[in-house]
Amino acid sequence: MRSLIDWINRLLTSTFDFVLAPLRGVEPIWPLLLISLASGLMMLWVFGKASNQQAIRRLRKRMTGNLIGVWLFQNEVRAVVRLQVRVLADTLSYLKHSLLPIAILVLPMILILAQLNLRFSARPLQPGQAALVKVRLSASPEQPQYPSLEASPGIEVETPAVYAPSLGEFAWRIRAKQEGRHQLQVSLAGEAVGKEVLVGQSGWGTISSQRSLRLGDSLLYPGEPLIAADAGVESIQVAYSGLKLSIFGVEIHWLVLFLAFSLLSAFAFRPWLGVTF
Repeated sequence: MRSLIDWINRLLTSTFDFVLAPLRGVEPIWPLLLISLASGLMMLWVFGKASNQQAIRRLRKRMTGNLIGVWLFQNEVRAVVRLQVRVLADTLSYLKHSLLPIAILVLPMILILAQLNLRFSARPLQPGQAALVKVRLSASPEQPQYPSLEASPGIEVETPAVYAPSLGEFAWRIRAKQEGRHQLQVSLAGEAVGKEVLVGQSGWGTISSQRSLRLGDSLLYPGEPLIAADAGVESIQVAYSGLKLSIFGVEIHWLVLFLAFSLLSAFAFRPWLGVTF
């Protein structure tokens, strides 16, 4: 299972890298909008194919008529209650028809969001910039064995390990020295686990902020292989600064922009694809 997940992550990461390669030199807002548009169209198409469109259209018309009736007969309590019960029943039926396409879309959307998070959530360290490295061990004994942290020449480890018992984490401060992709190495009881650190490359790109041994984390942080189960290390995290995105001078989080634009795209293209939701 772990090998399969690593293979899927490598395949998806390579695919996204290939698709986005022509946009590598532009502002990150444009590739994000492009992926949002494509995702909105994909969601719309899947919803149309996986749902009972005739039943949904019938329910929408009936709900609209009943809501108009509530407004027309608002002074007749019995009629209003009867109409509201019908609206509620139709709403539940609509939700039932929506469950299948939503269930089909869950996994693809998680994988897309993970790839976007890999590219648009953080920016590289700059030469001279410091950052924290946090390591969580698989087990948290009362008197933990301190792991060691080593770095390639482009990174300097400035502090010894600091252990936070309440968090179960070890932390070091590192400082970037040279541009490039560098390696950290966490060693514990003869086992070593690597972690990539990106320094000095401007713009946006694949930046893996965390490497983990948990299968669930691999869906959210697909940039590096899973940590071996017997390594004794649960996760390694580098605290990058966030990548700044802005529209008309207003900063906006990549996830908010993605959700808003993909949903707007789906609504805008409904007539062309003949989909009702």
